[in-house]
Amino acid sequence: MKLVSIAAWSALLLAGTAFAQTGDPPGRFYVGVLVGQSELDRLATDITGDIDDHDVAYTALVGFRFGRFYALELGYSDLGDFPANFSSGDSGTTSLRNFAVTNVVIWPVSERVHLKAMAGINYFELSGSLTRASSGTTTSFSDRSGSYNWGLGLDVPINEHLELGLDLTWYRTLDFGFDLFATDEFNLVYEADATVIQLGARYRF
Repeated sequence: MKLVSIAAWSALLLAGTAFAQTGDPPGRFYVGVLVGQSELDRLATDITGDIDDHDVAYTALVGFRFGRFYALELGYSDLGDFPANFSSGDSGTTSLRNFAVTNVVIWPVSERVHLKAMAGINYFELSGSLTRASSGTTTSFSDRSGSYNWGLGLDVPINEHLELGLDLTWYRTLDFGFDLFATDEFNLVYEADATVIQLGARYRF
């Protein structure tokens, strides 16, 4: 399943590049910085406690605008650290980072308003720990694997170089290897799915 998903998203990258060859104005390299809020999309559970699903998210990216309607971006996102203190006395934390290659399809509604849709593939880095109150033992974990993203956005060009915008992005894993822990606290801290909303600026050279 993972290989099929990666192949499908790779095909999407190639298709997007082909779509960009439409005779639109020549592309430009650009850089971007975004900041906002991330939400860790933990599985529904009956386990209670002080579970924090939100943190500040940061993204830095480089991109190339192939034409009026298409761009390709390479970005790194620090989605934050998410602590959880369960009613059982156990406690855990989750840290999530993402590297992403993202297709951006742009719809210039007007000179000053551009809508966009995004889809891409990610390489996420997940790390954290879970401490058991009964034994005092701490289990640390880490995972690096593929995932994918999609999103929607709104950009407002200020001039020919600077754009300000709002991006809403969903990050989702390609597999669910830890479903066996669905009723346990471990499953709530071993989570790589997230939703992120960010304000940012992109500067085109």
